[in-house]
Amino acid sequence: PGMTITSYGSEILLEDVPVSPELCRDPRCWANKRGNASETGRDRHWTPMQWDESANGGFSSIANGSLYLPIGNYSMIRADAPPSTDSGRARGVATSVGLFERT
Repeated sequence: PGMTITSYGSEILLEDVPVSPELCRDPRCWANKRGNASETGRDRHWTPMQWDESANGGFSSIANGSLYLPIGNYSMIRADAPPSTDSGRARGVATSVGLFERT
């Protein structure tokens, strides 16, 4: 029951990426640099989209390791290789997209 919300990366089952305190960009973690940035900030949810298997997941041609935030495991999770619909969340997203395309 209720409304389903699909957020950034949900459609490819993008995972949260740990972000060290030195790399945090979110003001929520600036105040807590001594703590765990992955727990205090939103950066772990805002990492670059993983488009393909090329360097930096196809997000940018900048040198590896120079992105504003770390990128996740783009060899396994990326937009050009959608997840199997065996996953409940992936199946839900695929169903929702199908309904949208028919309207």
